[in-house]
Amino acid sequence: MMLLLVAGFIIVNFLGYQMLAQRRAASIAQQRSLRFDIQRLKELQAAKPAVDVTSQWLDSHLPAYKDIDQLETHLFNVVTNKAVSANLELNKKDPRPTQKDDLVHRSIMEIETTASMENLVTFIHSLQSREDFRFISFLELTPTKDEERVRCQARVEQWWRPDSESVGGAMDSDVPTLPAVPLAAPPAVATEAGTETETPAEEGTGSTAVEQSAASEVQSSTTTDAPPAAPAPTETTPAATEQTPPATL
Repeated sequence: MMLLLVAGFIIVNFLGYQMLAQRRAASIAQQRSLRFDIQRLKELQAAKPAVDVTSQWLDSHLPAYKDIDQLETHLFNVVTNKAVSANLELNKKDPRPTQKDDLVHRSIMEIETTASMENLVTFIHSLQSREDFRFISFLELTPTKDEERVRCQARVEQWWRPDSESVGGAMDSDVPTLPAVPLAAPPAVATEAGTETETPAEEGTGSTAVEQSAASEVQSSTTTDAPPAAPAPTETTPAATEQTPPATL
């Protein structure tokens, strides 16, 4: 009987010690977490003046969209117009869903194109604007089989004020806004002699032959409404130039 009491006493003390050890470990972990939180709060408090300055600067410079239509179409129109100005064809134009955070609303668009490095540099430079808070957040260049052309994948972002819906449409507000950007029309078909273009067909044309006829008409005259019979001289001209060398020999 005495042995049973002693054994029970030892078991109870052992279990109690295990429980106390677990509680002590949990208490130490909690103390460490509280100390870390206190240190983090002190750092945030020390950085608050700089954060306030940054926040005030953003409030006075970050543009506000006037309405939802501008939020959804502004970046798409700007990127498309810049591509037209740079004589680039975008193989991919993918507007992404707007990211609405507490500090900023972000319009995002992913694009892809293939062009010469010179045209790409001009195009990429034109997309970025510090005053408009428009920039490229991702860029990847990949070589192609054509040594003079490079494949470009990029992500373009436009930042807006998070309170744009309440202040963007106010006519007497001092909040900066961006002007509306209409979508530019595609450039007119214009080619040099002996070159081909990949411009899309206009309405009413359904074949590549018509496009080539229009291009040859632009070469022969300054008007695009020339009669379809104009391409005939352009087909005979190369034959004449090919027969000239034997004549001179």
